[in-house]
Amino acid sequence: MNLLIVGSSSEIAIELIKKLKKLKKIKIYTLSRKKSSLRNHCYIKDYNERNLINFKKNLKEIKFDKIIFFNGYQKFSVLSFINIKLINKIFKINFLTPLQIWSFLYKNQMLKNNSSSIFVGSIAAELNEVGNAYYSLAKALLNKSVYILNQEQKRKHNFCLISLGMVKNNMSKK
Repeated sequence: MNLLIVGSSSEIAIELIKKLKKLKKIKIYTLSRKKSSLRNHCYIKDYNERNLINFKKNLKEIKFDKIIFFNGYQKFSVLSFINIKLINKIFKINFLTPLQIWSFLYKNQMLKNNSSSIFVGSIAAELNEVGNAYYSLAKALLNKSVYILNQEQKRKHNFCLISLGMVKNNMSKK
């Protein structure tokens, strides 16, 4: 089985990779904006179309059975004093980038039929906490997108959303 982990430099992804390495039947590929010494790691400076094409060239004819998206970024935000630059950054990282990458893989036939894509959401999508507005909205959009993708891709690909709750890591400390 070929597994692609996007956002593989996140603390949660690193722990998952350590555990999955022990399984012999899984070949792990990773994609991240941070360099890594992991085997089969693809460093990508920015998730734009040109860089994704280079990513595809490096992988040659590999097709993925499963993909896990760990993209996440959070910073204090309130709707009362909207910060366009910050909301664009948070929406891009938490919502647009995972969908852009999935769409690229799909259009370029890098997914096996009946593949599974797992998006890591957040309980923040359901909570109404002051100071977490942009992250909460971005994750709510991601949540809804998973339902829509399941309807669009019936019988071809499976989509799941995992909302882990509060995890003790550097992002949650903020």
